[in-house]
Amino acid sequence: MENNNYKLSDEEKSIHNEIENDIPLEDSNRFRSIEPIQDVETLSVQNEFEHVFIEDPNGIMSHQSIQYPDSNSDLVEAKSETSMNDSESISKDLESVNSEITSINKETINNQMIVLEPDNPIMMRFQNRLKQHLLKQKENIKKELLTQEGIVRLKQNEKSSLIFEVNNATFRVENQHSLLGEFHRMKLKLEEAKEQVETYITQGKCRYNEISTKTTEETKKLTALKRKLDCGKVLLNELIKYEKEQEDSFTKFNQKKSQVKQQKKKLFNEHQKQTLLLMSLKQEIMRLEEYSKQLGEQAETKYNERELLNQIVMDNSTDLDTINEENTKITLLWNDVLIHIQQQDKSFQNIKNNFHYNHSTQEEFLRNYDLTNVSNKLKREQIILQNSFKLCLEEFENLKQKYSKLIQMIEFQQQNLNQVLIELLLVGIEKNLSEAILKLEQFRNTSYNLEKNIEENTKRLNEGEIALSALDSELKKIYTEIRNKTRQIDTESKQLETFKIRMKEGTDITPQMQIKQVRHTINDVEKEIDFIKESWIQKQNQNVKLLDQRNKQFNEINDVCKYISILDTKNVKIELEIVSLSKESDNFKRILANLRNTIMKLGEHFNENKEKSTQLLNENEWMQCSHIAELKENERQCQEHMTRLKSLKNELGDMKNAYAEKLRESRSWDSKVQSIIEMKKEIQKKEGDSGDIDVIKNEIHRMQIRESQLKKNLEIIMLDLETCISRREMIYNKAAAKDVRLKGKNEARQKFVRKMDALRLNIKKIKMECKKLDRIMNDLEHSKMELESKIAYADDRLNEVHKNINDLIKNIEDICATKTKNIHNLSYKQSHAKLLDEVKEGKYRLLIQNESKMNEVFEAERKKNTELISVAEALKNDFPDLDFQLTHLLDILKTIEN
Repeated sequence: MENNNYKLSDEEKSIHNEIENDIPLEDSNRFRSIEPIQDVETLSVQNEFEHVFIEDPNGIMSHQSIQYPDSNSDLVEAKSETSMNDSESISKDLESVNSEITSINKETINNQMIVLEPDNPIMMRFQNRLKQHLLKQKENIKKELLTQEGIVRLKQNEKSSLIFEVNNATFRVENQHSLLGEFHRMKLKLEEAKEQVETYITQGKCRYNEISTKTTEETKKLTALKRKLDCGKVLLNELIKYEKEQEDSFTKFNQKKSQVKQQKKKLFNEHQKQTLLLMSLKQEIMRLEEYSKQLGEQAETKYNERELLNQIVMDNSTDLDTINEENTKITLLWNDVLIHIQQQDKSFQNIKNNFHYNHSTQEEFLRNYDLTNVSNKLKREQIILQNSFKLCLEEFENLKQKYSKLIQMIEFQQQNLNQVLIELLLVGIEKNLSEAILKLEQFRNTSYNLEKNIEENTKRLNEGEIALSALDSELKKIYTEIRNKTRQIDTESKQLETFKIRMKEGTDITPQMQIKQVRHTINDVEKEIDFIKESWIQKQNQNVKLLDQRNKQFNEINDVCKYISILDTKNVKIELEIVSLSKESDNFKRILANLRNTIMKLGEHFNENKEKSTQLLNENEWMQCSHIAELKENERQCQEHMTRLKSLKNELGDMKNAYAEKLRESRSWDSKVQSIIEMKKEIQKKEGDSGDIDVIKNEIHRMQIRESQLKKNLEIIMLDLETCISRREMIYNKAAAKDVRLKGKNEARQKFVRKMDALRLNIKKIKMECKKLDRIMNDLEHSKMELESKIAYADDRLNEVHKNINDLIKNIEDICATKTKNIHNLSYKQSHAKLLDEVKEGKYRLLIQNESKMNEVFEAERKKNTELISVAEALKNDFPDLDFQLTHLLDILKTIEN
């Protein structure tokens, strides 16, 4: 456009120079009438060009395209089209004039010596054409002025409406700022709620750790109970062995009993045979009575000896049996003790290993729990980082687009913002100063009132002091009067005594009456003195109270003075803060420049952190898989421990039942032992009662054989006893601190009874501990359920908080989008208002003068706009990644359509 304008101006100058060169100097006076016309024409053309092309349209285009490339490009194109059409119309007029001038120049060249006069038809034609051209331009200028005046009026109305809209927009922006402040407050509240939830979670973790410690302690108790149960099992095994031995002894006793019965039957048969023989041998017996008597005496002696021997042998046999049984029991018990000690050592080592294993498993469980928490935190942080990464990408792209737009807007808005901030700071400072001034006035009033009260109290105190001094003087007077009266009473008493001495014969009525009167006066004086003392004490109490009030008021005055000094320091601080805020406003400008540089650096760091994020994602996935596997193993171990606890409970119940059965069996065995002892006694009695001589002889022979066998057995048993006794002494010397020996036959039984009692007590204790453990387990289960419910509630709260945060973020994004849209609309309206102002000033010229053509152009542009909207919507559906940019473009097209 500028080149065309310069070309046109060069053509005009060349034509003007050619005309001047073609016209001779002699005829210059004749063409003086033509020169002003040409000057007028050139001036009008130059003015038109100046209105259209003097200002730099490219600068305007560049400025507007930088600010609002989407909205102002169409307007600039319309301006360029109007200027092009104006230049074309002017060029056509100039071409017609140039053609005429060229024809005139040719004629002048052909007829150089011909002089054109004003009456010449060529000159008349030239002048008429110039007049017509000038009249047309004048009419066109009038029409343009009328149209522009109407447009200016319309634009003034539009400008007023735009100003109103701008004010509304500023009001909306302020409302949005307030909403953003509220959103920031909500965000802070949400962060506080999040911190509270985290505190609840930490408390729950602490409780969980406490419960875990309790469970460990209970597991220790269970291990101790298991040890006791193992000891009880060992003792039960010993009891079972003892019962088996008793059963074997009873079977042997039954066999012996059956043998005794068979011997009795044989003896009965032999007795019958002997009776028959006796019937045949009675006569021989009669002969042998003397011999038999001798033999009877001998037999009786021998029989008595045999009975003694039998009793001794039976006693020895029973003693040996008991000793053998005791020795066997002791050996078995000692072997069991040794085995039990070895088993205890092994079990102790196993328990140690299990304890260390359980301790390590618990530590691993805690570590796994911590790792799960850390992994969950990392997952959450990773999700947050991914979301923030996506948001940063979107914001970075938006910032790239907005940055070019905001650079120019910031410079314009910084001034307004600085002014607004300064005004707000001044308003806040004025409010604070007004509040401080009001407080100062209040404190001054209070201090003034306090000073008045202090003055009044001082006056009262002075009056009280004066009254006290008066009372002191009165008291002194009263004391002097009392002293005088006492002196008078003493003198009167002396006079009365002298009067009594003188008046021995007279009546005693008058001096007694006088004494009574004196006593009455003394009592009255004492009452008055007491009353004066009480009044003096009351006044002193009042004075003390007034002094306390005075001290309190002085303290209050000092506090008020301190508060006034504090307010003065606050005022100084406020003034310093005003200065610091003015400095901070300058610092914010610097910070904005630094932020621009940091945005570029962040973009570079962002590209660098992409690779790190992928590595972290892979590492997090690997950690998740490993932690999940470890958690599954820990869950299996927990289930196994639970099954073990259940099995232990079942074993405890079985042990209780077995213990009850064994108690019953032991009682039954006690009754059986007593019955066996009675049977032995009966057998011994029967054996003592039955006695014929032959039977006795046979029995004596048998007893001799049995005696020899028993002696051999006794020797073997004695050797065994010696070895057993030596072992027993060694055991007792090692086991006991003092030498304790067995006394009596029933010590083993007493020990057994003691052991049984101890076992009963231990079993009762175990029952009580089992009940306690059941209660503790129930309590722990209830606490675990409560903790799980609390954790679930906390998770729900967290999910709700996250949902609310997401909703708030969406609302903030919508608000930011609406804010950007409003800013674009406002900038578009501002640019439109600037364009109207420029049109009003006369920088541009209308291309279309008829309304019908204007409507046609508008309809064509609307069609184009609708087509562009349809194309943009189709692109939006086809390319969802470019949603933000396409929505921005659609908003611009819709605003243009409206």
